[in-house]
Amino acid sequence: MANQQHLFPSVLSRSVERVVLWMIIFLLVLSNLLTVINSSFQQSMYGLLSHIPIEGLLTNSLISNKNLLTLEKQNLEKQIHHMNAKWESRRAKTSVVSKRIAKRLAANAARNFSSVLGEAIPYLGTALIVTVTAADIKDACDTMVDINELAGSMGAETNSSDENEVCGIKIPNVDDYILR
Repeated sequence: MANQQHLFPSVLSRSVERVVLWMIIFLLVLSNLLTVINSSFQQSMYGLLSHIPIEGLLTNSLISNKNLLTLEKQNLEKQIHHMNAKWESRRAKTSVVSKRIAKRLAANAARNFSSVLGEAIPYLGTALIVTVTAADIKDACDTMVDINELAGSMGAETNSSDENEVCGIKIPNVDDYILR
């Protein structure tokens, strides 16, 4: 009978071990399924595991990747906002400068067309040619300034040497041509 008393606890302990082992397996399978199916359960498990002080434990988790992607998205949105503001500023500047150039070109064309008949008159025609040429040189200088301003606002290299050359042209004096 003494042998039977020793057998009973070992059979019982094996049965308990099996039940505990099957419960652990069941709970692990259930937690895996819940992690895949239920996002709030996954977040709860992530929060629980994040307190474990093992470096790199959750670096490849979906939530970590989602957090990294969220930060990257926010940075990209900031960059897009900054670039949109920059683009809007450049668009406005381009509109202003192009309107100035178009207005100047229209006035220049009208001035040149209307001066054609007057240029044929002796002495007066010479003065008119010099005056229209001076206005053309001034318009060309203003246009170069506008083009460089536009290029600068777009971040392109400005051509100050051409601007200096065009704006540095000496405007003729009427007296120099009439007296010759």
